[in-house]
Amino acid sequence: MGVAVRLTFEPWLNRSGRVFLVVPEQGTPSVRVSWRTQGRLLPGEISPGQRVLVYEGPISVPFLDETLALKIQADGRQLPEMRSLAFHFEIDTD
Repeated sequence: MGVAVRLTFEPWLNRSGRVFLVVPEQGTPSVRVSWRTQGRLLPGEISPGQRVLVYEGPISVPFLDETLALKIQADGRQLPEMRSLAFHFEIDTD
């Protein structure tokens, strides 16, 4: 599935930083999410309760647009009902 992402970097322009993709713990058993990108962010994989680096370096643009091609793996036998999978981004700057 494709997810369009727009990150606002304006408050951190001209600084160096690290951006993380975060999937909070959601009580969802055995879910693994992997993604590919167009190259602006790093590809990777994550499970609920983790935080993964997706960008490190100078912040020189006010916005970053990227499309993530997500692959979600879960054991349907362990998911008795519909579940949502929430994620967000965090930034640490120098």
